[in-house]
Amino acid sequence: MVSLEKLARPDLVEGRFSNFQENVIPGWIPAEITSIDDPKKLGRVKVRSDLIAENVDLPNDDDGWVWTGENYTVNAATGGSHRLLTVGSQVAVMGMLGDPRKLILIACIPNFVDPPSPELDRSQGLYGEQTPGGVYKIRQDNDASAIDAYPHGIVHHISGAGDVSTQTKEGAMVKLQSNGTVINQNKTASGVLSPDGTIQWRNAAKGSSILDKDGNWNIQSQNQSALKLGASDALIEGPRTDLATMVNSIGQNLTGKLGKAENLLSQVNGILGTFQNNGNANQLLQNLSQVVGEVDGIIKSFPESISAINQIKSQFSATDLGESLMQQAETFLKSGLGKLTPEFRKIIQQGLPADEIIAKVTNLLPNDLKSKINTPEIKSILQGLSHHPEMQEQSLLEAIAPEGFASIQNIVGMDLHGTLAQTQNLFEQATIPNWVNVNRLSPENLLGFMEGDTSLFKSDDDILGNLQIKNWQGELQEQASKLTSFLPDDLQKLFQKQDIAELLQLALTGGNPVQALLGKAALSFADDLLPELLGGVGLGGAIAPLQKLIGIAGTGDIGDALSLVKEIPGLSGLDLGGISNVVDVIPQAVSSVFGGLGGLFGKGKKKTNRLLNALNQDAKGGVLRVTNNLVEAAASKNALSAKMVITGSKAALTAVNGLSEVYASGAKASLSSLGGSEIFAHGGNVGFSSPHGKLNIGSGGGGWFSKGMMAMRIAQDIGKSAGMVLHPKSGVSLASFEDSSFDIDEADNWGNKTAEITVDEGSVIIRSHLGGKHSIDITPHGIYIEGYRISEYLINFHNRFSAIEEQLTGLQLP
Repeated sequence: MVSLEKLARPDLVEGRFSNFQENVIPGWIPAEITSIDDPKKLGRVKVRSDLIAENVDLPNDDDGWVWTGENYTVNAATGGSHRLLTVGSQVAVMGMLGDPRKLILIACIPNFVDPPSPELDRSQGLYGEQTPGGVYKIRQDNDASAIDAYPHGIVHHISGAGDVSTQTKEGAMVKLQSNGTVINQNKTASGVLSPDGTIQWRNAAKGSSILDKDGNWNIQSQNQSALKLGASDALIEGPRTDLATMVNSIGQNLTGKLGKAENLLSQVNGILGTFQNNGNANQLLQNLSQVVGEVDGIIKSFPESISAINQIKSQFSATDLGESLMQQAETFLKSGLGKLTPEFRKIIQQGLPADEIIAKVTNLLPNDLKSKINTPEIKSILQGLSHHPEMQEQSLLEAIAPEGFASIQNIVGMDLHGTLAQTQNLFEQATIPNWVNVNRLSPENLLGFMEGDTSLFKSDDDILGNLQIKNWQGELQEQASKLTSFLPDDLQKLFQKQDIAELLQLALTGGNPVQALLGKAALSFADDLLPELLGGVGLGGAIAPLQKLIGIAGTGDIGDALSLVKEIPGLSGLDLGGISNVVDVIPQAVSSVFGGLGGLFGKGKKKTNRLLNALNQDAKGGVLRVTNNLVEAAASKNALSAKMVITGSKAALTAVNGLSEVYASGAKASLSSLGGSEIFAHGGNVGFSSPHGKLNIGSGGGGWFSKGMMAMRIAQDIGKSAGMVLHPKSGVSLASFEDSSFDIDEADNWGNKTAEITVDEGSVIIRSHLGGKHSIDITPHGIYIEGYRISEYLINFHNRFSAIEEQLTGLQLP
C-alpha cells in the first residue's frame, strides 16, 4: 500500500503530486467505511484509507465523522434521501478544497470483492440496487420497466407495457394493466375488473360471480347451481344432480389419467430400449424412478373412482339411470332424428362430397330443422372428417339437434342413435294374445317360453291348438333376435338373454322398455369397467417393491433384491444365482409389472369413455325464472320437463313433454291432456270433455254426450247395488244387482242382475231375474207380458167377453 510519506517525496513517482507537500489532497481518495453509528444521527460515517494511514480512521473534523453526499435534503425540515451504507463498503471521499480534514463521502465503489448484483447489467440497460438484507430495486431503461423485490416475498413490478403488479410471498397479487383491466388474485381466488365494466370473481372450488358490462349478474356454485339476474328476467338453476356429480368425479379421476398412463408405459419401453443400447445404469434408474412414481400415483387414484361407481350402482337402479336419459331419448325421437339418422348414415356411406351430403340431408329435414344448418360451417367440418364417416354423422346431428347437441349427446355416445327409432317401433308392435294369462308374464317365464317351454302360458282347460302357441312363440323369438341386432356391438356382448326378455316383458305389459334399455346399458358399462380398475389396484401393489428395488439397485446387495423380487407377481421363482448386480434384475422386474398394466390401461380408458357416454354428466335440478309479468318453474332446464307458469292473469302446470296441463285464469280453470281430454270450469259452466265425449252443466241445464258406451254403478260396501249403462247399440239399461262387486270396464257384461229396465230403438223392456224371469216388453209391434202380446190377449178377452155378453143377453130368466 502506498504511504503518505512516499507521496511527499519528489524523487519518487508518487511524489510528483506536489500538492501533498502542501497538505492538500487533489481529487478523491479510496477509503473503507469502518463505522456507521453516528452519535448525532446525521448519517455520517467513519472511514480509513491505507493510502493515507494504515489501520487508522481518518481524523476528519473534530470528531472523525465524515459527511456523506445524498441525493437531496429538505430545507429547514426533517427528511431527504438517506443512502444505505454498510461497514466495509469501499467508497470514494474527497476533501473540501483538497483539505484532508474536511472530507465528504461522494460515492461507493463496486469492485471484485464487492461486485454489483448479477441482476444488474448496464450493457443491457439494467440498473438499480441490491441491499445486504435482500431488497432489490431493478430498473430496465430499455423498456422503462422496474422491479422492487423484498426478502419477505413482496414483489412490485412495472412492465414495459405499462402494467403494474404487486405480489406477496403466498401468491396474493394485484395487477393494474395498461388497458384498464384490474386483476386481484391469490392461490384460491381471483377477481377481474375489465375495461368494459365486466367484473368476474372465481375461486378454487369453482364458484364464480360474473357481472357483465350490461349489468347482467351470473353467480354459480361449485356444483353449478346458479343465480342469473338479467335485464329482463331472473333465473335460479338447481345444482347438478347427485348422479351427475358422481359421473363428473369419475371423469376427472380417470379420463386424462388413463391416457397419460398409456404414454408413461410407452416411455418405460423406450427407457428399457435405451438401456439395452448404452448400458447406462444411472440413467436407467433415474428415468425409471420418475416414471414408475407417476404410474403409482395414477393407480392410487383408482379407489376413489371404484367407490363412485359402486355408489352409483347402490343408489341408482336401471330405472333411475334410464329416467335420467329419457328426456334425451324423447327429444331425439320426437324431433324426427330417430328416423332420419339411418337415412343420414346411408347418404354418408356413399362417400359423397360435403356439398352433396348437405344438400341431401337438408332435403330430408323438416322445416323447423332446416334453419339450423349452417352450410359453410358444416361443410368445413364434413370436409375435415371425410375419412371418418361416424364422426361426420355425429357432426350432422350436433348441427341440427333442436336443443343443441347436449340434448341428445348420451344417446349418440352410446351409439343407440342409429337404431333407437327401430327399437321403439319394435316395442310398440309387441302384443299379448287374449288367451295369455298376464299374471304369469314374468321375464323368467317369457324367456323360458321363447326357449321352448310352451306349457308356461297354456292352462289346463286350454282349447287352443298348438299352432297359435307356436306362432306367438315365433313372434317373440323374432322380436328378441331383432332387438339384439339393433344393439351396438358393445351392448350385444354385455346383454344377456334375460335382459332381452325383461325388455320385451315391459313392452308387452305397458312398461317403458326404452327407459329400461338406457338404464341397463349404463349399469352394464359400469359393471364392465370395475374389473379393470380393481385389476389395476391389484397390480399396483407390485409397484411399491419395484420402487424399492430401483432405489437399492445402485447400492443394495443381491439378497435384498431377492426378497423384493419375491413380492413382484411373475418373478417369485426367478433364479438370481447367476446375477451379481441388482441392476440386471430391473428390466425383467419392470417388464413383469408393466406388461400386465399395459392392456389394462388401454381397456380401462375405452370402458371409462363408454361409461361416461352412457351417463348424463350435465343433468341439473329445477329452474325458476322470473320476469316482470311471468314466473316459470321447471323440473330441469330441458324443454321437455314438467313446468309451472304463472302470469298476472293465469297459472298453468304442465307435465313432462306437455302431455297434460292444469290451467287457471280469471275466467277459466281446466285440467287437460295432450290427447284432447279436459276437465273445465268457466263462467257458470263446469264439465269435462275428451275426443270420445263431453259433459257440460251450466245455468241453462246440462248435457252429456259420448261416442261410445257409458256406465254408472252405485254400490255400498256391503249388499246390493244399482247401475245404468248407455250403449250406442244396445240402448239404455237400468239394473239392480245382488252384490256390490264390479269392474267398471266390464259394464257391458255385469252379471248377477236382480231386475232391469232397458230402452232401445223404440222398445222398453222390464225384467225381473228373481223367482224365475218375468218381463214386460213394450215394442213398436205391441206390448208383451211374459212373452204374450197384450193386444192379442185383450182382443181375445174382448171377444170372449162379447160372447158371454151375447149369451147373457139371450138368456131368459124365469
